[in-house]
Amino acid sequence: SMEEEQTIYVDVKDLIEYVSVNNTYSGIQRVASEFLYFMAENSKVRVVPVVPSGDSFMSFRMRYINEIYKLINNGQATRERLDKIINILKTESNQVEPKRGSIYFMVGAFWIYDNYDYIYNLKSKGVMFALFVHDLIQIANPEYVDDGANRKFLKSFTSVLFLVDRIITNSNYVASDCKKFILEKLGNSIKKIPDIRTAQLATELRLVSEDGDNHDHIPMFIRQKGYVLCVGTLEIRKNNMYLVKVFEKLRASLGADRVPYLVFCGKRGWKNEYFFNYIEERGHLGNWIFIFENVSDKLLSEFYKNCLITAYPSFAEGWGLPISESLAYEKTCVCSNTTSMPEVGGDFAYYIDPFSIDSGVKQFTELLWNRYSIEAKEEHIRKDYKIRSWSEFAQILCRNLTESVDNIVTTNSLFYPGQVYSFSEKQIEEDFRNGKSLKIAKMSAVEGWH
Repeated sequence: SMEEEQTIYVDVKDLIEYVSVNNTYSGIQRVASEFLYFMAENSKVRVVPVVPSGDSFMSFRMRYINEIYKLINNGQATRERLDKIINILKTESNQVEPKRGSIYFMVGAFWIYDNYDYIYNLKSKGVMFALFVHDLIQIANPEYVDDGANRKFLKSFTSVLFLVDRIITNSNYVASDCKKFILEKLGNSIKKIPDIRTAQLATELRLVSEDGDNHDHIPMFIRQKGYVLCVGTLEIRKNNMYLVKVFEKLRASLGADRVPYLVFCGKRGWKNEYFFNYIEERGHLGNWIFIFENVSDKLLSEFYKNCLITAYPSFAEGWGLPISESLAYEKTCVCSNTTSMPEVGGDFAYYIDPFSIDSGVKQFTELLWNRYSIEAKEEHIRKDYKIRSWSEFAQILCRNLTESVDNIVTTNSLFYPGQVYSFSEKQIEEDFRNGKSLKIAKMSAVEGWH
């Protein structure tokens, strides 16, 4: 008999929810939609976008998912246009039942679900469950994220770990983070360590549509003076204050005329009031620091092309998109030597310690005194930096998904008789802090309890 083509059911609940309120993608939705877009072209594997609905699933037609993708990518997405497609998408949905041997893939925000009973049901039918993990910042670096969100993430992640057959991460760093979490925190509650693999994110630039209205330009005086560019949400984790302190010292030691301007491109984010107040009270903002919020793709691309170098002193990342974006524009980046960032920047970037202002002052002083080293680095990027396309990423991801799993365990938890287990979110957090093995009630979703 002909081998039945393999089916991957892709959970798009968070993608649909996201584009129902936003006209663009964030990093997580970008990964999901690029994967779906390229898989639509790949005939060997059948991909079905679904959302859980009661005890079954609603499947959506790929062409509507990809129409949304095209609108957003061409910068033509308006609330009205998106709503119209989302409406048709939902009206034309069908009920489906994933069968034994198929794969259920959660590529987006897995923490949006209150429970994972539906996954447990799928697994008891012999469906493989795969999960994409973008970062474990909420677990490894909880100080940069809201407490409530941390607790929810910890509980959700622990829950899915007892069901997942395969984890795919966007960097080797996140893969090792996942392994470490499972061994340290779930070591004696889990039967077998899930299979963990990496599909590094694409680094190719999106084509910026040339048409569109007369767009904003970089103010002339900023271009003439030269500037260092920092892209990303202006939130505490991105360590924006670090650059301010470094540049204050550079201006004092080298003289203001020798130091380029500092340009931030990104939306205002979480718990960063100190930064905004500081640069305003000191009179830096509008003098040598400039902030551009909500920039179009077109303007952002102009900012990249015309900068001296980029900077990204973030404390913690799962990948670090502005670093690979900078390199794709053939600009070097001064970034942190922590978490995943050295993996993304390779020897094409310069590294600083995000906790030491002096390391930043030293690195920037060297680069500003010796502009030739910047040019040499750019030459190295032009010659040797390999850009990974979204289609390559999708192929690697697909290969990682479809290679068979040894044996699918319905639930992967171990309970011991005579032990008392508590399952509240608070309890999980407490156990986590005290280095105890984590347990949750959902793990007990096996027969034989009374």
